[in-house]
Amino acid sequence: MYCKQKASLIALIAAIALLFAGCDCGKGGGDNSGSTSDSTSVPIEIIEPTSKIEIEVKTKEYGSENGTVNDAIERAYSAVYELKATSPALEVLCSAVAVFNAVITQTDAEGVEESGDYTYFATCLSLIEGATDFTLTSPTGEKITAYFVGADPNTDIALLSAEGRMTPVEFIDDSGKVQLTDQMFVIGIPFNAGAGVVRNTYLGAKEHSVIIGSSSRNLMTVNDELDNGYTGGAAYVKNGGVFVGMIADVGDVETNGYTFVIPSRIVCDISVSLAQTQTETSYGFVEGSYYLGAVFGDSKMSSSSYVYVSSIDDAGCLYKGGLRELDKITRVAYVPYGESAEKSFIEVTSSSQVAEYVNALQLKIGDKLLFKCIRGGLSTLRSVEITQYIYGETEAPPAEDDE
Repeated sequence: MYCKQKASLIALIAAIALLFAGCDCGKGGGDNSGSTSDSTSVPIEIIEPTSKIEIEVKTKEYGSENGTVNDAIERAYSAVYELKATSPALEVLCSAVAVFNAVITQTDAEGVEESGDYTYFATCLSLIEGATDFTLTSPTGEKITAYFVGADPNTDIALLSAEGRMTPVEFIDDSGKVQLTDQMFVIGIPFNAGAGVVRNTYLGAKEHSVIIGSSSRNLMTVNDELDNGYTGGAAYVKNGGVFVGMIADVGDVETNGYTFVIPSRIVCDISVSLAQTQTETSYGFVEGSYYLGAVFGDSKMSSSSYVYVSSIDDAGCLYKGGLRELDKITRVAYVPYGESAEKSFIEVTSSSQVAEYVNALQLKIGDKLLFKCIRGGLSTLRSVEITQYIYGETEAPPAEDDE
């Protein structure tokens, strides 16, 4: 089930809430840029894992005491690793947090079962995307080879695995219990530090809505502005050292003196789903979700204004449907799965109008969006099917339909 790193294949699909025993997974507050599976959506062919996995997520009750604060910090410290992610064109140093252990049982051709221990590490996809080799360094300096498991672009979570049984975090039993007055500490690997560093801080916000690229996310914040080396590290409630989230990468978003944190319930949901769906030939995914992968902008001129595609990811379904950077968008329509006739086109005059329209649709796999565009002075019609997102898969652009 645990395929080794393959540069040509990374299978993933965007965010879904997956309930998992012992963790407050799926209790809301997550990303809303993707849509989960629905009974009316297109059937999805799922490859069944060829190995069995038993995941062990550790949880701890909020407010429970287990030794001194120093004991809690020591336990938390042991779960944060330095991550070096490389490829011929990339070298990144960041942090990764051990999220859970698992026992993998594989059966050979003669029916003999063999089991092994693994530890799974979460980090930020946006930092390591494109990397092919991964090396973890433990708090004691041990070098460990890790392998890519899967990733989710809408929550920016990537999951790695390593052989052996390392100490993982203890997830908070319900992240909604965290209070704004709670003392916190964060652990990460600052630039040039060479080892994990603990910073004392306070919770700034339990939910902070922020637009990152084309995704809207509800993240937590802590009142400390950390350098990028902390990204992928962990935030804890000081009393008991319970894990409440992973340090997020927000790119060029203005931080205003605080640091964004992906809530632990989302880290748990996505990581468990990625681990459970990985096979010997495919990286893990989150079933029934999609990734649009484009950002729209507004062009304002003295005589007119219009909406255009300001950036686009070639792995998103908008690119696969034929949209390209700088396309001028004039009208949009929606076609539910199983229907052939589109609803009436609406004229769009601002990027916010496009975003509100698309978000209100609650798109499902198999639905379609129709875009009337202008490119190179010619009007075209683009039909975009909402498909399961698989990182690394690109398709030839469809033929243009001139109007």
